Amino acid sequence: NGICSIGYPVVAVVPFVTFTRDEQERFVADSIAHDVSVRLSRFSWFQVIDYLATRSSLTERYVPQETAARLHAHYFLAGTIRRKADHYRVTVTLAHTDCAVTIWSGEFEIRCPGDGGGGTDSIVDQVVNTVGDLFGALAGSVWSASRHKPLDEITAVEAVIRQMHYETHLSDEMHAFALKAVTRTVRDHPDFAWGWAALAGLH
Repeated sequence: NGICSIGYPVVAVVPFVTFTRDEQERFVADSIAHDVSVRLSRFSWFQVIDYLATRSSLTERYVPQETAARLHAHYFLAGTIRRKADHYRVTVTLAHTDCAVTIWSGEFEIRCPGDGGGGTDSIVDQVVNTVGDLFGALAGSVWSASRHKPLDEITAVEAVIRQMHYETHLSDEMHAFALKAVTRTVRDHPDFAWGWAALAGLH
């Protein structure tokens, strides 16, 4: 359909791994993952598979990459949480589904909250901003993956991101390619408003 042909990247926020059977630890892990999923879904340039969908696809042999692949996601956001004295250590990783290569990872610590879920907002903010920003980790990966593609294989989203990358480097060669890619995008997808905005920027 039209949405798929535009080439929106799809990200699955998969269940975070805990290392004990502690219920509070599991609750905090699910809270962070769910909040990240909800906040990422507010971005319009990529799509997010609902965290409840990834939770429902769990098997006894849980492998984050395989869960993301079953859901046809291009990328997956995974994490771990473990208790260290009076702190939780949380790690979060964004990776390619097809090869599991890490694009970005972060490590955070929060005090063990008395109510089981407080104190996680700062982690969610940092993860969402780092991953979802148009100059963040996900956009950088999309640009990198498109660098060696011929013009006729560039998706609409990749074309616009190529235009944004040009604006940060101002290379004549980047401008020429981005202009061709974005022009083709608005010709093939005349209702794709972001493409028209990119074309205006290039002109």
